[in-house]
Amino acid sequence: MKIANLSQVSSLGAGHSDPLEAGAFLFFALLSTFLGIACLAVESPLLLLVAFSTLLAFSFKSPKLCLSLILAAAIFQNTILASLSGHIPSDDLFKASQGVNFLTFSAFGSIFAVVCLTTTDPRIMRHKRKVMLSALLLAVLVVYVAIGAKNANLASAIVYFRQSSILCFAFICGLYLGARINEKFLWDILLVTAIIVLALGFFELFFPDEFYTLLQVGKFNSFKFQNNPELHHPELIAKSTEFSWLNLTGDYALDIKARKLTGPTLHNISFGYVIAFLALTCLYRSRYFLFLASIGLLIYVGAKGPLAICLAALLVFSLLQLTRTKARSAEKIVVAIAVAYTALVIAYGIKSIDLHVLGLLSGLNSIFHSPMGHGLGMGGNLSDAARASRDIVEYRASGVPFAIESATGVLLYQIGIFTSLLILVFLSAAKGLRSVAAKDRKATVFVASLYFLFCNTLFQEESLAPAAAGLFFLLYGFLISNSDRVETSLDKFP
Repeated sequence: MKIANLSQVSSLGAGHSDPLEAGAFLFFALLSTFLGIACLAVESPLLLLVAFSTLLAFSFKSPKLCLSLILAAAIFQNTILASLSGHIPSDDLFKASQGVNFLTFSAFGSIFAVVCLTTTDPRIMRHKRKVMLSALLLAVLVVYVAIGAKNANLASAIVYFRQSSILCFAFICGLYLGARINEKFLWDILLVTAIIVLALGFFELFFPDEFYTLLQVGKFNSFKFQNNPELHHPELIAKSTEFSWLNLTGDYALDIKARKLTGPTLHNISFGYVIAFLALTCLYRSRYFLFLASIGLLIYVGAKGPLAICLAALLVFSLLQLTRTKARSAEKIVVAIAVAYTALVIAYGIKSIDLHVLGLLSGLNSIFHSPMGHGLGMGGNLSDAARASRDIVEYRASGVPFAIESATGVLLYQIGIFTSLLILVFLSAAKGLRSVAAKDRKATVFVASLYFLFCNTLFQEESLAPAAAGLFFLLYGFLISNSDRVETSLDKFP
């Protein structure tokens, strides 16, 4: 084995890193995302294709840029889109622009899948089964796009392919990039990202009108929420977004009112997942001030799924730091808590007729009637059936005829027994993270987060979004692959 000098290692993405370098990469990625959406805004798909192809080729040679682009698209896409929404001429172009994060994940993920399945590099060969499993789920989803296009329509089928496939593409990207990038660069760029996200979150919290005006959120909402005119005016948005904290229904006097914060994702739940993702990394890296700031903001955001992830990770971290609890023992405790949490949510949901729980039960019930599923685009919040549905109050009274709100429930309804492949992907990631934790006990916090992320898929469709499962599985894949990385290897990765 040859030994690399510093400059050679750096050329492989493995050298010294610092927050300034990470910030420069993130800035370039944000600028590239801005220019990409701008190309769509001026109705120049050819220019976008040329620019994206060039950037893709360059990113393939620069894994750090690739990671930066994925983070920029997953977290900041809607912030950039909002700032340009005043120049977007049509609703169709706006919807196309919302697919930039999927385009980024899927383009890199597809290329990296081919590389990972054909490489002889030992750093990635041991994870080939994980890539193959993710690719198998992607293949099944493609088949069910055709079935969904026949039973529903192609547009709805594609929407749900995009929603359900992000996790696989992200996992593949993480497995590839973890073998090529020094772990320090990952933590540096996530530190920079956390500072930016928290700054935007607290800015929105204390100066909502200025936040919505500066980012042109009113214009963004005029495309996204055409039937809610009060959301089209920046000065009215804060007053119009009151909700029940943690989405509690009011039973047992649990009905606390709060104002929705949307952050850079311009979506309350997705913002919660972004905060949870960054809080997890801050906790692992002992950035306690940023972690506490993240938790405080997350509590106000009121997204119980992301909050549960953070609390589970904090419990594991505390057990490992303050007691002699072994990593596997801490993991077993988290599994027990996750099972109890799931049972509690289901019990409370049945009692309060919560649509998230009803949606899960509808998906489970559909397995007995249509074990092969109905096709992507059939059922779910984003389906035509849901958009044309009756009043929610009526559904709560008479039952839901198709799966909604629950990511797992919707997949059970759409692809039937093949939802087991999604469970296998989670188990595969858990096995890999367990190996990471065997070398670094603190990494058990990521194992804990994965179990609770799966719990969240039972009750939230948003849990599989790019800013949710997309980010978490990018991180999981990176850590699994990076833990086997040989720092001094000069063998070039294909």
